[in-house]
Amino acid sequence: TITFEVVSESTGSTTNSIAANAVITDQNPTGANAAIPAPAVRVTGLRVSKVFTPSPTTVNGTSQAIITVENLSSTVNLTNIVVPDVLPAQLIVATPPNASTNCTSGNVRRQDGTTVLSGAETQFRLVGASLNANSTCTFQVDVTPTTTGDKVNTFTPANITNTLNVPALATGATLTIDTGSITVNKSFVTGLPSVP
Repeated sequence: TITFEVVSESTGSTTNSIAANAVITDQNPTGANAAIPAPAVRVTGLRVSKVFTPSPTTVNGTSQAIITVENLSSTVNLTNIVVPDVLPAQLIVATPPNASTNCTSGNVRRQDGTTVLSGAETQFRLVGASLNANSTCTFQVDVTPTTTGDKVNTFTPANITNTLNVPALATGATLTIDTGSITVNKSFVTGLPSVP
């Protein structure tokens, strides 16, 4: 039995087959005369997910966006991981951003990948991170909604990259906005004596 791990260039189910007569030995120049299919395997490399805390928050309030990055491989270490996060309309990086990460060699930066966040940006990214096999790390940034209405934040998996070009699965999150409205009720009471 020969066992080894493979890295796919795309997500989904992949079937690997040994072609007929592809196995060659010194004793027998040809192998089996029929193709040998292997079981289909679903291959992914990175899983990215996001939560907002607290949620709900108020207009011009602050919530922390926490992004978790997980290396699903059991043997392959990944380097130079880049995870861009484009915020939805009317959701911006808070001032101060309070950006941080525990991802090895990683930094949280503006869209250009080098400039430190200062607040009011509409996107940010994790850059230069390394993640060992079967490992997880996080990065976080404070954000502020500027209008009412829930903010739906999604990722584009194709934009999540690494040195080996291992593909990613990504799940976004929704930040709920509490309007903080006050309801006023009014009623009239009849039958009270008049005041002279």
